[in-house]
Amino acid sequence: MRSINLFMDTDCTCKNLLECLYNLSPSDLDILVALFRSKEPLTLEVISRQLRKDKGTIFRSLQKLVSIGFCVKESRNLRNGGQYHTYRATSIDRIERATELRLKEIQKSLSRLIKRFKEDIQQLIEQ
Repeated sequence: MRSINLFMDTDCTCKNLLECLYNLSPSDLDILVALFRSKEPLTLEVISRQLRKDKGTIFRSLQKLVSIGFCVKESRNLRNGGQYHTYRATSIDRIERATELRLKEIQKSLSRLIKRFKEDIQQLIEQ
């Protein structure tokens, strides 16, 4: 995870913010961008070909993006039976709202930490 000092940098971007807040790798962000650029939902195979990365790497990134709500996984039925999955990005507005919420949660946690600061430092000294 990137340092919080990154946020003090005037050149900090939303990309840096997402990497830090959600522990996203450059590969995760490449996949998210590919999903945003596509007009249609994409399969794991298509993403793998487009980005020239192995399916395992793409799969792990997609799982992470789904779990944080940045992309949606949909099941599709094959005509001859069976299923496959497609992925699409959620809206930029939804990602923005989620990021704002995450920042508020972090702010609350930091406020709790600072309230206990003297007590926690004293416990460290006494150990």
